[in-house]
Amino acid sequence: MKAQVIFAAIAAAMLAIQAPAADASFGEGERQAFAAAAQGDVLASLKALPVPAGTRFSVLAVNGDRDDAIAGYLKIAVTDAGKTYVEGREDPMWDAVVKELGWNELKSEAGLLDARTVDKIGSLQATDVLIYGSVRACEKTENRIFVELELHATEVKTKKHVWGGLFAKRWYVPGADVPKGISELPLAIRAKLKDSATAKMSESLKAQSKLAAVKSVVLTPFAGDEDRYCTYIARDAIVTTDLVAKELDLASLQGARAVFRDIPVAAGDAVIYGAVRQLAFYEEPGFMNLYTTYMADLDFQAAIERNDTHDVLWSDTIQDHIPWVEYNWPKIIVLAGAALVALFVIGSFFKAVTRVR
Repeated sequence: MKAQVIFAAIAAAMLAIQAPAADASFGEGERQAFAAAAQGDVLASLKALPVPAGTRFSVLAVNGDRDDAIAGYLKIAVTDAGKTYVEGREDPMWDAVVKELGWNELKSEAGLLDARTVDKIGSLQATDVLIYGSVRACEKTENRIFVELELHATEVKTKKHVWGGLFAKRWYVPGADVPKGISELPLAIRAKLKDSATAKMSESLKAQSKLAAVKSVVLTPFAGDEDRYCTYIARDAIVTTDLVAKELDLASLQGARAVFRDIPVAAGDAVIYGAVRQLAFYEEPGFMNLYTTYMADLDFQAAIERNDTHDVLWSDTIQDHIPWVEYNWPKIIVLAGAALVALFVIGSFFKAVTRVR
């Protein structure tokens, strides 16, 4: 009997080692990336959110959070944005409501709280606006961490979706070779990269038969997209097909879903969204700085979904790598001239010393 107990304890210990806890804390780099996202685009977006003075915000939950780390960053972002934050857990009904809802309901209607779900939260008196969301991505490579947050805010009283967005951040570990942004890329390389990626995406769209029944596609900005570079690549690729690209000045996929739900007449048949995983370039000076070698890298994911059913009709990852050499012609000309002068001098010298006297 004693041996059986010991064996069971050993087996349990081995299982615990082999199966790490789902709620393990984020690593230092991951926390830095989420904090940077919260203090960057999330903070800027919350600052721009028009709400009456004194409106009370609370973070309901973030699916995929660990040790409430992301929730803490969001609380700081709310207060830094000049809004009023209150701790919803102080409400006697908070725990009961959250437990009753569960994440299946929090993720209903493609990530938006519906009116029926908000009705269940109506008993909460401590807050006016609930912030909630999900971790869409947390990817780590050798020198970079990419995180993506889908966030929403719903007004409890009116049950309206008042704010939302897809927020991405690329965070590089200290000492890593940080690539330059696309805005620093020479114009000739930007144009070449854009033309190549547009052609690849256009070919992918034309090959998808599920898009045959779609007439128009509404554009939303891609997460982590500098200067909307990849978003406009998607627009240009769409117009090469039979689809019509529509711009409704929507800030995010979540905002589009809210509009399509509340005002269907304003919607197109489908919406395109995406996230930029890599958009940067590296440069390497050549011999004596006579030329520079550029390497532009592009990697973004995009998908088109129906507005009514949220079925994904098309999805693809567009990747491209463009090498480019740019010559420093002024310096080359100067050195070439200097070389010719040097050859002339040397030639004159040898001619002089070899002259028959």
